[in-house]
Amino acid sequence: MKFLVKIFLILFVFSGLAHAKQCIFEELDGYDNSQKFDLENYNKLVKKNTRIDVNKHGNKVENQPLGNGEYRQFITILDTPYLVEKRYDANGSLYSFSRHIHDMEFGKSKSYDKKTGTLTIYDMDKDYKFSLCDLIKKMESEYSINIEDKHTLYKLSRIIDEEKSNRPIYSVVVHVNPNPNIPIFEFKVDGTTGEILKIGYGDYGLDNVVEASP
Repeated sequence: MKFLVKIFLILFVFSGLAHAKQCIFEELDGYDNSQKFDLENYNKLVKKNTRIDVNKHGNKVENQPLGNGEYRQFITILDTPYLVEKRYDANGSLYSFSRHIHDMEFGKSKSYDKKTGTLTIYDMDKDYKFSLCDLIKKMESEYSINIEDKHTLYKLSRIIDEEKSNRPIYSVVVHVNPNPNIPIFEFKVDGTTGEILKIGYGDYGLDNVVEASP
């Protein structure tokens, strides 16, 4: 099995030329509490029996009523695993903002309290000196794997290894290629140094993952 892992890794590395790139999320819209929920447009969508729209950038915008006049938006960034979540109060004002890649929240999530005028910032990356952008560039340059491609990234998560002094770890699960019949790979990466700790492969449930050297 280890031999098969190495063969697949060779295919990864030589499957295409790695290229310098900006991380897509660096270009995502930031938090601006002057933003307003477009209730008029939402009502037009409801009349069409949908709550889903496409914005000027081609990104899918899903609108959800939360009750008490509040709304939530999920904005899926075109052809990527990125998603932006926004929440608006009963007056249509933006009060909460967060960014996600697949199911993993990252960056600075922000929440605005209109009553006190307080903006609270939650740094989701504070325990990870090896940043998400560092991880994206490492996977691209060393393995020719673009984890900003929604067809490549299967799952991305952060883990705290309590047995190793609470070491932060990324778990990166990717498709070998878009063919669903081919196994997926898991890379475990040190969230402080960027060291590859483990590479394994298995089925979609990651059963029988085996250790392998990079």
